[in-house]
Amino acid sequence: SIFFCCILLCAHNRADARLRLVATAESYSNGTNYVPYDSLTYVYSNYRGGYPLYTAYGWSYSGSFDTSTTWYYIAASSSYYTYYRTLESYDVHNNMLTMQAQSLDTAHSIWYNLSKTTNTYDANNNLTSYITQYWDTSGGSGGVWININKTVHVYDANNNLTSDTAFYWMTGAWTYSQLTFN
Repeated sequence: SIFFCCILLCAHNRADARLRLVATAESYSNGTNYVPYDSLTYVYSNYRGGYPLYTAYGWSYSGSFDTSTTWYYIAASSSYYTYYRTLESYDVHNNMLTMQAQSLDTAHSIWYNLSKTTNTYDANNNLTSYITQYWDTSGGSGGVWININKTVHVYDANNNLTSDTAFYWMTGAWTYSQLTFN
């Protein structure tokens, strides 16, 4: 099948503003017609923006959004419904601090946490580590973040990445997984 992606860009009336991708709508060909598929919307702050990229895997997005919401198309009713969103937060240098995925409980109109990645940076804005967690509701207390993995980056005096160390969370502690030298 053939996929088609329609994009909507918006520019601000400011000299320092970049284009912002505000929405995408994807369709695929069934041989006769283009049939709607998932769509996404983006919300920004602080004049951050982004642009679409076409890769060998299809459309990709490079940007610093606050919220990205995915809309799923229901052919039977010819309508869309919201089912997934990504929330991102940034520091004053536009380094991404957190990226959190959520799913919508449409029956109660409540967003539920799924996963979160937390990044840390050094004084030169190099990404020094990130931790990925998932939201666990099995304890009955509403939920807690549970560690999954952590990666630590080390840089030399010239800000060149020299090594990556990966860890996995096992039995309440970080367990060494792999070290890569660059």
